[in-house]
Amino acid sequence: KFRTEALLWEDIQRARSKSESGVPVDEEDAPEDSEIETTVEPPELPKELDFLTQEEKDSLPQTFVSEYVSWASQRTDANPEYHTAGAFTLLSTVFADHGHAPVKWSTRGLPLNLWFMILGPTTISRKTTALHLLLDMLDDLSDEDGIYKYSLGADFTGEGLTSALLERENRSALVHKDEFHGLLSEMEQKSYQSGLKETLTALYDGRVSGKLRSSGMQAMKKPVRASFVLWAMGTTSNVSEAMNLEDFQSG
Repeated sequence: KFRTEALLWEDIQRARSKSESGVPVDEEDAPEDSEIETTVEPPELPKELDFLTQEEKDSLPQTFVSEYVSWASQRTDANPEYHTAGAFTLLSTVFADHGHAPVKWSTRGLPLNLWFMILGPTTISRKTTALHLLLDMLDDLSDEDGIYKYSLGADFTGEGLTSALLERENRSALVHKDEFHGLLSEMEQKSYQSGLKETLTALYDGRVSGKLRSSGMQAMKKPVRASFVLWAMGTTSNVSEAMNLEDFQSG
């Protein structure tokens, strides 16, 4: 029920009457907030927003993503969105070895790398199970000689990543990390993880910094390009507590 329009019209009439009679309009004549009765019912939002009808869905062709989600959903009751992320991660990791996204402002193009942060509740959400399905498929695509070994594992440092990726020029690599908030805390507290944030920032852009050492068998290594794929998991509350304002500002 709204009375706002009626009160506004009364106020206009009152002001016009005083204006014609030469009496100044006082703010005291304005209706009090308590005089305005408004009852606004919140709009009822749909439980699930969908842009396609069922008939349109049925007419869509099957893709690798839809087939992977269907296959993975038969093996675990994990959230389907986790499997969607897994399908895109597979495509990114495999095809990054063979192509890039062309853009006008770069002659090399953009690497086909994807970073996913899977945040959910406790272990009942099956985040780890969804990850294992992804890793199993990558292992099946890897060869015995390790030339096409895509996964670099879950235990890494900034220097370790740089050393491994310098030996894999123009190749793709996947690292995964469960309990991601633990790694975020280590970046701030552990000396051996110092500089990891800067390393990850450069890797997201597809650049692996070179090395220059005063000693060693290979004292100098030139910078190379790579496609770095990251899969991180954790609980929403723990990860948000471990991140600070600078983390959000820097992306």
